[in-house]
Parts: sequence; structure tokens; C-alpha cells
Amino acid sequence: MSDLLREIDEDLRIERLRRLGRRYGPAGAGAAGLVALAIGGWFLWQNHLEERRAEDADRYAAAIAALEDGNTGLGISDLANLTREAEPGYALLAKLSEAAALTATGDRAAAISLYDTIARDDDAPGHFRAVADLQAAFLMLDQGAAATIRERIAWLLADPTGPWYALAREVNAHLAYRESETETAKSEFQELATDANAPNGVRVRARRMLLLWPDVEG
Repeated sequence: MSDLLREIDEDLRIERLRRLGRRYGPAGAGAAGLVALAIGGWFLWQNHLEERRAEDADRYAAAIAALEDGNTGLGISDLANLTREAEPGYALLAKLSEAAALTATGDRAAAISLYDTIARDDDAPGHFRAVADLQAAFLMLDQGAAATIRERIAWLLADPTGPWYALAREVNAHLAYRESETETAKSEFQELATDANAPNGVRVRARRMLLLWPDVEG
């Protein structure tokens, strides 16, 4: 499951980058946590917040650098401090990154708890709440209640044209497999495997799952 979660996270990062890049340009991509320093640059014109946000950008970049250097405890601690002390945009970004870091350490309960706070935050942008619900749902696939997982992704499945639809269907397909709903799982994975609108990683993983059923074409 850990390999799957890493692949899912990469798809989420790519989709966030595409969606936010289209909407906000480089700043949106940065808000997804992929180009943190771009956020500070985007805020330069807001003179009254420039110094505070530049400081937050530097602190966020330092926390991510600590994680990348293997200083996991320091990185998570610095991100947690940012969630309490930074301006709202960076606080939310830090919380999302902290949850991802906790997932990497194996502390899924703490990660899900953080994703919950993002997903239930009515003031958070929809794309952040979508990512939080998807990440939590994937983490819960091992042992979470099926009804709870379905509730998390229901709003993402309600929009077939939405950018998160394929990933939500992937959750649904894995859940069906876990619940021994074999025909549903086979059908979902087969459709995902041939869906040109789905991220490439989703199609690849769906084809991989179809290998469980040699009689099914993917």
C-alpha cells in the first residue's frame, strides 16, 4: 500500500499543479506546495503583507528542505509551528505538507486528523479540501469504515467533469475490491484503465489491478 500511496500523492501533486497553474499561474503552483518560493514572489506587490509572507515563504522552504535532508522531526515541527503562526494561506499549505510528512513516517492516524481539519474547513479553497479528502480516503483503505470512505469521496464523484473525479473513482474501485465487490471493482478498474481523461498514473495502476483478473481486458 505504501508504494500505491506514493504514486497517488504524485498524481495529486501533478493535478494540483495543473489546476492551480491554470487558475493562478506560478503562485497557484506554489500554493500546491511544489514551488514554495514562487508564492513569496507573487505576493511582492502586496506591500502591506510582503514582509510577513516573505518570512512565511522562507520558513516553509526551510521546513521542506529539512524533510528532504532527512531531518524529519525538525521538518514536521517547523511545519506544525507554521500552521499556528503563519498567515492563512501558508498555514493551510503547511498543514497539508505536515500531513504528508506524517504519512511518510507511518503515523497515519495523525495524518488523517490533519487532513480532516482541512477537509472540514469551509474557508479553505475547494482544491485543498479535495486533496485532503482524497489523501485521507486512500490512507483509510487499509482499515477504515467503508461508509466513511464513501462519504469522503461522494462530492468528488458527483462531478464527472471535475479534475478529481478519476482519483475518486480509483478510491471507489479499491474499496470495492477490499469489500469483495469483485464485479464492481473489475468494472471500475477497466473503465479507469481506458479513460483518456484520467491521469496517466491512474490508468497504469488500474491496468496493474486488472492483472488480478486475466479474463478482463485493460
